[in-house]
Order: sequence, then C-alpha cells, then structure tokens
Amino acid sequence: MILKPELADLVHDMDISFGLLLGKRHTPTAQDKKIVKEGLRALATPGWKDWAADCNAKQNSAEAVYKAILFYTRNVKSLQFQGEIHAIDWFDVFGNTTAGILSGRAHGFQHLRSVSIENSSASIIQLAPLFRLQSLRTLQTRRIDCWTVSEEVAPRLQRLIPQACNNLESLILDESFYPKSILSILLASSRNLKYFKYDMTEEDNAEVPLPHDGTWISLSHALAYQNSSLEDIDVYSEHYREGSQDDVHLRDSLKDFSVLKCITCPLSKMASSGSDTFVERLPASLLKLRTYIRKYTDDPDCIEALEHMIVNYQSHTPQLQEIIVAAPPSTGETYNWLKYDWSRLVQLSSKTGLSFKVDCQGDGSDDDFNSNWGGVQSVSSPSSDEVDLYSDDE
Repeated sequence: MILKPELADLVHDMDISFGLLLGKRHTPTAQDKKIVKEGLRALATPGWKDWAADCNAKQNSAEAVYKAILFYTRNVKSLQFQGEIHAIDWFDVFGNTTAGILSGRAHGFQHLRSVSIENSSASIIQLAPLFRLQSLRTLQTRRIDCWTVSEEVAPRLQRLIPQACNNLESLILDESFYPKSILSILLASSRNLKYFKYDMTEEDNAEVPLPHDGTWISLSHALAYQNSSLEDIDVYSEHYREGSQDDVHLRDSLKDFSVLKCITCPLSKMASSGSDTFVERLPASLLKLRTYIRKYTDDPDCIEALEHMIVNYQSHTPQLQEIIVAAPPSTGETYNWLKYDWSRLVQLSSKTGLSFKVDCQGDGSDDDFNSNWGGVQSVSSPSSDEVDLYSDDE
C-alpha cells in the first residue's frame, strides 16, 4: 500500500480481526522494514518513529500494522473490527483526526460512513473518538466493556462526546448496558439520529451486577434530543431481572417524536399492565409496531393492552398500518406456556382495517425481528374478516 497508493485508493471496505490465532504473521525483510519506516516518516504523524518500530519488531503487535494500513486507505467507507484490542490508545488513530493534529499528508477518514466493532476489551471511553468523526453515519458496537463504565466517568465522557458533535444517523448498541447518564450522552451526540437499536441481552444474562445509577431508564427521556429526527427505535432484552433498578423502558410519552414510524420493543417495556392505555402515549406518525411476548417476563400480563390499542388506534395513531407480535413457540416442555386465543385480536383488527400478525416462526421478511422465534404464525388481512391460523404440526 505504501509503494502503490493507487491500489490502496481502491479499498472501500475493511474487516480487521484481532487475535493470536488468525494465521502466521509475515516476517518482514530489511527492505520491508525500510519501506514501512520511510512511509510513516512521509506521513509526518506524531510518534511515527515508535510506530514504525512497533510495525517492524519481531514480536510486533498486529495492531500497529493495522493502524498503519488505515492511514493508507483514504477512500475507506466501511470498517469492521472484531476481537480484543490490547493497546488502550488504539482508537486514538481517529481521535488525532478529529483533533486536527495530523499532518496535511494524512487523510481524515472523510469517506468513512460505517463502523462496526465487536470487542469486549474496549470501553466506551476508548471508543469516544469514533463519536467525533463527522463523516460517520452508522456506528455499531457489540459486546464492548460495560463493567468499567459508571456514573463517575460521565463528566469525562461528556467532554469527549459533546452534545450534537456528529452526524450519526444510526446508532446500534448490541449486547451492552449503560447507566442512564452514559446512555444519554451517547444519544445526544448526534445532530440527526434516525435509527436507534439497544439490545441488552448479553448483559441481562450476566451474573455480575450491572453498573447503574439507581434509577429506571426512560428511553423517551434519554432520546428527547432526537425527537424531531428519530424514525425507528428497536429495544430488546432477553430476560427481565425482577427488582432491577435499571429497567430500560418506553412507558413514558412518545408524542413529541414527530417522525417516529416504527417501534420494536417487548410489550411490558411499553405497557405496565393489561389495562394500560399505552396507545395514548404513542406518536401520531407511527406506521408499524413490533412487539415481543417473552417467557418468564411480565409481557403476557400486558396482552390485553393490545386490544385497547386495536380499538382506539385511529384516534391516536391514525397512520398505523401493522402490528406484529412475536411469541416463543409452544412446543416440547414449554407446550402451551402462553395460553392466549390470538384469533380474537386478529378478527378485531381485521374489522378496523389494521394488519395484525402473531408470528412465532417468521416469514423471512424481517430477519432481525424473527431470528429467535419458531413455531406457529397467524395472519389477518385488513381487507377481510377471515382468520388464518396454522401450525407446522397440523
């Protein structure tokens, strides 16, 4: 890449995997070492001598080499990182860009639009430089270190990630959990956030207590800065930890979210009980509601709230087109765990012109929503009173 920059310019997508078992490392020759040293010298970046030494060392860390490669792929649009990164300052490669301390010969990731990182050893503090990249539109993190994040680091993180400091349109936090103060900082960092996904599944399964600031987290409050831009929100956790003080929910009003079109969320995180009239708190712009009925949660106790929604949606969410309910299959030892006659809601929605689906298998139309379910499926047609209920066992 140093000798033929025209080839490096053709690289648009990069997948970088860190780890010791990824293959035998190339042993650089004396000529290779000279090329690397002269190339990094030409970039005139701070600390280039130590950087070149790390790249050329016998026991070199591949992390130094990967970082060097990034500086020669100036047209990269998508980056994916996997594995543990041991250098705590590795992401400073992006921080130096946003701080403007690089030489004019080094590119500033002007074309980078998407970054995905799966790395349990990196903390949100280390990833903060990514939130300052002005070109970035999508940022996805998965299984990063949440254990060292606490209320005490919030002031520092706020300095690193100011409000409205980036142009992110999609923020995806997979298998992670953050205290309210930390989450609010991340969500307020974008000038125009359109999609937010928050999956707390892995952390909910952890035996070690999660960090929290002693309060329940209302996402409608945490997302308040994005109420004029947010179009799609997706929230999920595999298990509800009874008695938890850090329950994340959407039970407060979303009326101010003027362009919100799609909500995906477990039912008990939107409704507090079967008598809850939660449709009254939803935005008039809503087109689709997708909800889960999870085992061992309060979700089944809230099903009756869906009936009130179907009957009254035209008064509160007049643009609503579809409700999809995903419930685990009633098979094997869990047979009939959820004893509910869905046909009544299916018929009721048909009369109101609303599409209502009970999906336990998935039809392939929404891989993210259906990936963990299998079993039965019921579908209603908004133009007919007919009800189609079928099972793989029939």
